[in-house]
Amino acid sequence: MKSALINYEKAGMLSPLTRDYLKGENKLSEFYTFKPDLNGIQSAFEQRLKNPVNREVLTKRLREDYQDVKTEKAVSRNIELLSNEKTFTVTTGHQLNLFTGPLYFVWKILSAVNLAKELKTQFPEYNFVPVYWPAGEDHDFEEVNHTHVHNKKYTWPSKQTGALGRFTTDGLHSVFNELHADLKTKLADIHLLDDLRECLSEKNYGRGIFQLVNKWFGQYGLVIVNSDHADFKKEFIKTAERDLTAGSANALIEKAAAKLDDLGYKKQITPREINLFYLTADSRNRIVKKENTYFVEDTKLVFNKKEIIEELHSHPERFSPNVALRPMYQETILPNIAYIGGDAEVAYWLQLKTAFEAYDVFYPAVLLRNSVLVLTEKAQKKQHQLNLKLEDLFIGEHELTKRVVIDSSDKILHFQKEKAELQSVFAKIKRRMAQSDETLKSSAEAAEVKHLHYINNLEKKLLRAEKKKNKIIQERIKALLTEIKPGGSLQERRENIFMLYCEFGETIIEDVRQELNPLDYRLTVLQ
Repeated sequence: MKSALINYEKAGMLSPLTRDYLKGENKLSEFYTFKPDLNGIQSAFEQRLKNPVNREVLTKRLREDYQDVKTEKAVSRNIELLSNEKTFTVTTGHQLNLFTGPLYFVWKILSAVNLAKELKTQFPEYNFVPVYWPAGEDHDFEEVNHTHVHNKKYTWPSKQTGALGRFTTDGLHSVFNELHADLKTKLADIHLLDDLRECLSEKNYGRGIFQLVNKWFGQYGLVIVNSDHADFKKEFIKTAERDLTAGSANALIEKAAAKLDDLGYKKQITPREINLFYLTADSRNRIVKKENTYFVEDTKLVFNKKEIIEELHSHPERFSPNVALRPMYQETILPNIAYIGGDAEVAYWLQLKTAFEAYDVFYPAVLLRNSVLVLTEKAQKKQHQLNLKLEDLFIGEHELTKRVVIDSSDKILHFQKEKAELQSVFAKIKRRMAQSDETLKSSAEAAEVKHLHYINNLEKKLLRAEKKKNKIIQERIKALLTEIKPGGSLQERRENIFMLYCEFGETIIEDVRQELNPLDYRLTVLQ
């Protein structure tokens, strides 16, 4: 593949907050600990050595999760390496989207894989393990129950509730069959669909996604950490108890958000007095405190302070962190030095530093994932037809049309100059004709009118031709931008990896991985 790099600003991507953070703006220095570069990451793992985690629990739990899974040697090796205090993780996470969801799910994982590899090259005396953290406890099914392939939407019509990782796969096979019918003639490597079918044979949805991600990324040593375990939750009791009793995270995160607001940035998350849910087999409900009583919303469960602390210690698996505490939970159970996220994730992590410090939790380096645009053969053909540079693809349809479509000015589409020149010639002819015989002047005038009529007709034909040509150009621009921004969203935020499998075959993930630099904060365009 051929790659090119486009600055995010030129591509019209990233929030001002993330952009300024990556530039190292001094006004944001209080919102993070480690710079998002190689030196910052080195400082992070040097500090991480002073902030250990329970590696015995981590490796024990991982071995159990992988015991009935066909595991690559690279994964097994990395799990064992995690028992060594000189081994660190670089983590990315994402929801359990249908069939992995949008393309950036894959780009996130490749960013973690490549960063771990790069760090091992730079610091060979240490080990670095890429980790995927599936958000199995999230319960917003509407966000993840669909995906798009070739701009067609596939939806899982389930009525299940509760944590997504605990869903069954009931109803998924009909969606798979629809996808299979649409793609079987387009995919050269049909076994990729067989991979998906095999994973959906799992009764548990979270486990099915686990199997699929392991199949596709196990070769890179990617370790998948399912956080929905009592053993892991026990490690988080201290932080959860602080949130239940003191609730200081709320005020600290809001204070950070207010400071960012004063600097002209938008806040990304809204914390609550209590940032924990109560988790059961088929529900995940907010815990709300009123005076000294704790209520679980939409249930009959009520606790006093002593009772809810006892419940936490007896059943930590029933307590699920929300978006404000989930990063702390992650850093509590993993020897993590870097979190890799998208634009919005980077922005909300910058609100969390003081809360991490208050809860005595290690705050890692926060990095932006790679963003990728893969130009299909059809898109490249349209780009060449329109004679466009890569940078031109990001300026918007209206502006691009103005640049490309021939300027419909009088100088181009009208024969004003030529008409004036013709009239000047006929003026001379009429004078000479009148000098010879005054009655001949009318003949010259008739000839002038006739020729001007011919030119007017040619002008109308030119106008019609140009309009037709411009319409074709506009249609090509529209079609090209639809390829780049299907449904009005960036390709990576809408299309699924199966779209690229159809176009480039099963090597596409590895082909893309080879072109990505995890610490180069520019859009990668691949052809």
